[in-house]
Amino acid sequence: MKRFKHTNNARLIASIALAVAAIMISISSVGAGAQALIEQHPTEKARITARKERVEHFKEVLATEDKDRIEVAMETLHEEADPLVARQMGEAFSALKTDAEFKEVENTLARGWFGDEEYVYSSLYVLIGLAKSKKPKADELLRNAIFETKTKDTFTKSAAIEAIRFANRKDLASIVARTLSPEKGDKVDTKKWKDDAMLPISCYIAAEDLHNDDNTIELMRAIVTSLENNLSERGRWYGIQCCAKLTGYQPIDDIKFWRYWVETNGQKDGEKKEPTVSRTNAQPPTFFELEPAGKRLVYVIDISESMENPWKAPPELIDPAEKDKDPVTGKQKPKETRKDEDGNEIKRPEYKLIETKIELAKAELIYSIQQLDSSYYFNVVLYNKEHSFLFEDESEFYKADKSNRNRFIEAVKELEPVSVTNIHGALLRAFRTTEDGYLEEDDGDPGLNEDALEKGADTIFFLTDGWPTWSDDSTEWSKSSNSGEGAFVNGEMITADIWRTNVFRRVVIHTVGIGNHDKDLLKDLSGQNHGKYRDMKGEK
Repeated sequence: MKRFKHTNNARLIASIALAVAAIMISISSVGAGAQALIEQHPTEKARITARKERVEHFKEVLATEDKDRIEVAMETLHEEADPLVARQMGEAFSALKTDAEFKEVENTLARGWFGDEEYVYSSLYVLIGLAKSKKPKADELLRNAIFETKTKDTFTKSAAIEAIRFANRKDLASIVARTLSPEKGDKVDTKKWKDDAMLPISCYIAAEDLHNDDNTIELMRAIVTSLENNLSERGRWYGIQCCAKLTGYQPIDDIKFWRYWVETNGQKDGEKKEPTVSRTNAQPPTFFELEPAGKRLVYVIDISESMENPWKAPPELIDPAEKDKDPVTGKQKPKETRKDEDGNEIKRPEYKLIETKIELAKAELIYSIQQLDSSYYFNVVLYNKEHSFLFEDESEFYKADKSNRNRFIEAVKELEPVSVTNIHGALLRAFRTTEDGYLEEDDGDPGLNEDALEKGADTIFFLTDGWPTWSDDSTEWSKSSNSGEGAFVNGEMITADIWRTNVFRRVVIHTVGIGNHDKDLLKDLSGQNHGKYRDMKGEK
C-alpha cells in the first residue's frame, strides 16, 4: 500500500519531529491527571476529559505561527484512533484563514493523501473542516477534489461530496448536481456507476439535505439523468428515495415519471398530476414493516437476557382496524395478503399471543424470512455479550431459496436469550459479512474493503431491547455504570464509528426498539444511515 511521503529535507523532518514532540509533551503535562485516571480507572468520564484535551491542544497547534504546524496537525489527525476526536480535529481546519494555509493543506492532500486508502478517513475529516470554513480557496479545493482527481478515485470524490453535505453547504448544491451530470473535461465516469454506485449515492444523500426552492429543479434534472445511466439496484433505490424527498411525491420506482416531473418543472403551474406510468406489483419483504434497499440483507437480533422480559402488544397491533382505515374516505383498506414465491399465503404474527420480547423478535424475523424470494441473499447475526451468526460457521450470504428459508426459520425458533448487550460488535459483524464469507481483522477496514463494498450488505435490520452494556474492547464489568468499561458502550462512540464505517459503504440501517430501549441511539443509527426507526415498546 502506498504511504504518505514526507519531504526529503532533513531540517524539515527534524523540525516536524520537534513539533510533534512538543505537542505530545504539552498534552502529557496538561492532561496528566486525566491520562492517569484512564490508566487506573478507565471510565467514560475520563475518556471525555481526555478527548476534550486532545482537541483543544490540536486547535492550539493550528493557531500557532510555526511554519510546520499544518503538516504536523494533519499527521496528528491521521494518527488519532478515536472517531469522535478525529472528526473534531478535522473540523478545526475551518479556522484557517489565508490562501497560503489552504494551499499547504491542498499540497499535503494532493501529494499523497488523495488516492491512498490509508488516508481516506483523514482526508474526509479535513475536507469537512474546509467545507465549514466557507472560504473561496477551500471551496476551490473541494471542487478540485471531485473534478480534478483521478477518475477512479471515487473515495476522494465521495468524501468531498459528504463534506459539503456535512457542512450543510446549500450554496454548493450545484457541485452535487454537476457531479451527477458532469461537464466535459470533468474526471467523473458515469459509465462505471452500474458496478460502483458509491459516488452517485453520496450525491443523492447530499441532495436530500441541501435542496431548497431555488435549486430543486437543477438537482432533480441531474438526479434523473444519473438514474437513466442504469445504476445498480441499490443505487437506483437511493435515487428514487431522493426524488421523493425533493418533490414530496411517493418513492415511485419509474424513471419516466421523474423525467416527466423534471420536464414540466414540477408542474408549478397547477396541481400535481401523475402521468400514466408502469408500476410493479411486487411487494418487497419487510421487517417490522420496514422495507430493504438492495438484495443482500443482514438481520442483527438482540438475544440478551432482558429479551426474556414480558411484552404486550398495544391495541392497534391486535386490532389494526383503525390504523388500516383510509385517511380520506374513512373506509377500511383492503387487507394486505402476502404470499411466498410458491404462492402460499404468509400469515402475519398473532400479536395477541406474544408474551415476551424474544417471542416478538422471533415471530417478526420468521415472518420476514418467509417473505424473501430467491432473488434475495441474507444472513442473521445474533448478539448478547458475544456476537455470532445464526449458524456459527456459515458467515456468507445465503440465497433465500426454500431450503435456506426453512433451515433458518427452524433455527430461529430455538433461540434463547442470555447475558448482556454488545451492540457495536454486532453491527461491525454485519458490516463484515460478504457474499464470499466473513472479513477478518486482517482483511482490513470493512468500510473500505473492496469485497465489502462490492459484495457486502445492502440493508441491515437492527433490533434491540435496551442499551449497550458490553463491547469488543471491554474487559471488565463496572458495577458503578452497570456495563463493560470499553469505549464502545457509549452511544455517541457507537454512532460515530458506524457513521465512519458506513460513510462510503452506504448500507441502509433500519432500527427496531422493543420495550424500554435507547431511543436516541436507535434514532441516530437509522437517521445517519438512511434508514427508519420503529418503536415497538409495547403496552405498559
